[in-house]
Amino acid sequence: VVPIFRTKKPTYTIMDISWVPVGTPESELPDNFTF
Repeated sequence: VVPIFRTKKPTYTIMDISWVPVGTPESELPDNFTF
């Protein structure tokens, strides 16, 4: 897995980081998240 981060409207908490499988295209990430 690789980490993704909330870059729009971050809350600066543990909720700002998530994990997705390696190879997940950026278009499939949750709203407001980027690599």
